[in-house]
Amino acid sequence: MGPADIKLTEGVILLNGVTIPCIQIGQPEPVRKVRAADNFTIPPQSEILIDVFVDKTENDPISPPQDYLIEPSSHFIENHPVMMASSLVDLCHDVTNKVRLINPFDQEVQINQDTVVGLAEKVEEQPILLFSSENTKDSTNFDSVRRIQFESNPVTWQTNEGIIRNITKKGTTDGGKSGVVPPHLINLFTEASEGRSEKEQEAIANLFT
Repeated sequence: MGPADIKLTEGVILLNGVTIPCIQIGQPEPVRKVRAADNFTIPPQSEILIDVFVDKTENDPISPPQDYLIEPSSHFIENHPVMMASSLVDLCHDVTNKVRLINPFDQEVQINQDTVVGLAEKVEEQPILLFSSENTKDSTNFDSVRRIQFESNPVTWQTNEGIIRNITKKGTTDGGKSGVVPPHLINLFTEASEGRSEKEQEAIANLFT
């Protein structure tokens, strides 16, 4: 018996003129890269659904559903100041799929075409549908951008320098220093700001700092 020839590209072993099929049992499903289908601009403090391509292979079936879980790539998150939600997609349903990106900052973010935004891994079990849609009034709107609304209700923070008054939950550019009222002026500030608007109260607080 002579040496055997292994043809990896054809998946066979040739031994003494006999072709033996070589089949690997338990071959893991490769993790697929998810790439941006176009150039996208995410406005400040907003969220957007973008089209993405998921890598395909020659052995992919055409008709049966192929459920894959798309999760953000660590390299993409490190290099782009955005957040990306995990998505469950069917590779056989459309040519492209959609993922949700959120830009919580004050500058717009550019996503270039073919940027690897995430990785897709096959889901072995049948997914269970919990809700048919996130918002029934927005079920047909897949391409719009909506601005994230921040709550602007006044809050009170106790610090070692006094009490910070009338600082909204989104904070201030100076870290809240302009809103610190010294402890010995709190009663006077409370009387002066009673019944006034938030902006007026903040202006009064700045007079006491």
